[in-house]
Amino acid sequence: MTSIGDYAFSGCSGLTDVHCLAEDVPETSSNTFNSSPIGSATLHVPASAFEAYKTTVPWNRFGAIVGLTEDEIDAIKDVKTAKEIIEVIRYDLSGRRIENPRKGLNIIRHSDGTARKVLVK
Repeated sequence: MTSIGDYAFSGCSGLTDVHCLAEDVPETSSNTFNSSPIGSATLHVPASAFEAYKTTVPWNRFGAIVGLTEDEIDAIKDVKTAKEIIEVIRYDLSGRRIENPRKGLNIIRHSDGTARKVLVK
């Protein structure tokens, strides 16, 4: 990653931790974290790039900056992404299996065993 666009994290009121694994500090605008509580959030970066993030706006505005070891970075990279977790079965509210999304509330079971409710308009 070389840059993060305008307002990418704007208004993320629940922001508590950001993991940026880029060795070179990504270019950002002053409004990338607009209206987000980065002053009380923690930024996790490669230990080798700690000083660069610490001296670059807006990254240096995070409440805390933590340097990650190579082992910690490898562990983060091993975490499954949302794209790797696929939908397995979809149900309606009566518990009947449905093949395609239906208007209303659908219950989705994923390949990792989790389930969630989705409102289809």
